[in-house]
Parts: sequence; C-alpha cells; structure tokens
Amino acid sequence: MIRENEISSELEKLISEYALTGKIVTDISPEFKELVELYFNDKNSSTLRQYATSLICGYTNSFKKLGYDAIDKYGKHKEVKPTNRNSKTSKKTFNGWFGFSDYTKDRFDNDVKNEVNILQSFFVDGRLIYIIEFPIVDITHKMDYLLEKYAGKQYIRKAEFTFADLNVDNIEIKYITPDISEYTVAMTKKLYSFIISKHVPIV
Repeated sequence: MIRENEISSELEKLISEYALTGKIVTDISPEFKELVELYFNDKNSSTLRQYATSLICGYTNSFKKLGYDAIDKYGKHKEVKPTNRNSKTSKKTFNGWFGFSDYTKDRFDNDVKNEVNILQSFFVDGRLIYIIEFPIVDITHKMDYLLEKYAGKQYIRKAEFTFADLNVDNIEIKYITPDISEYTVAMTKKLYSFIISKHVPIV
C-alpha cells in the first residue's frame, strides 16, 4: 500500500499541477500524462483527488482505507470528501453533495468526540474548483433525521449530505480556483453565491 513518505516531491508536483490547472505542463511522457488524467477522473477511485485536496490544504494524507483520511499539524483529523463531475455528461448542478457508506451512530458519535473536520472538495474533469472545511458536528441535525428514518437498521447504507445541511458560519474556504466564474452553471446558485462571497486563498 502507498504511504505518505513514499510519495516523491516530483509526483506531488504533478498531482498539484493537474488539480489546480486541469493539465500537466511538466515534461513527462504522454503515457504518464494520460495515466494521471485517467485516475483523476476515475469514477471508482477518489485516491488522487483525496490526496490533492489534502496536499493543497497543507495536510498529511494517510492513504488508509480505515481510519481518517488526513491530519493537520495540530493533530486534528480530517475526512476528505472529493466529488468529480464530467462536464460533458453531468447534467445536474452540484449541490455540495458528500456522503458516508455504511455509517453507524457509534461511528458518528466517535467522529464528533474526536472533533473531526470534513474537507469537501469539488472537481470538474479532474480540475479542482473549491475546497471547504467544516466540523462534522454540524451535520448532527441531518444525521439525527437519518438515524430516525432508518431506525432498527444496523447501519445507514448511504448517509448523504449537501451544502444545505451545513452551518455556513462554520465553513472555512480552503481554496477557490481563480476562474471560478467559468463554473457558475456547474453549481447550485446558493452554493456558488456562498463560495464567491468569501476570500480566495492563494495557493
């Protein structure tokens, strides 16, 4: 399994380059460029998008299948929730969707106890559009609704959330692409208006 300390600075540069620009200008083989593009847009794996999200925020990615996705310099854990849309095939506007598979009340309570933050990032064709961060405790209201709805179930197969479930006062903008205006139609009006109302961090 790939570990953080096995990722070379050269590969980190390529990952960051593609996430921020949607292309690779570094002089590498066409085949490797194709491979990076393929995996950034892979529907079945979010590993590269997850890594890029953590990298651009300055967090350490764990690459673990179990446990938290990343950690900051203060030891605070992060759950990374990247979503990628294909501009040619995706017809629905993005509403800030993210989710957890096979989620249980015990797991949620443990995440709240550990003061986990969620990093929710949005990509279009593998290019990073924005990253927001917020405390997981802010989805308590929606989680309580889901627990009541699926009462008696061992777990919630898909616990899904959107921007509407969040407390905007607790959302921190971690990154916005400089040409965000080109992606107006990719997001709901409410989400887009919130994103552009905030200061754009420089990466």
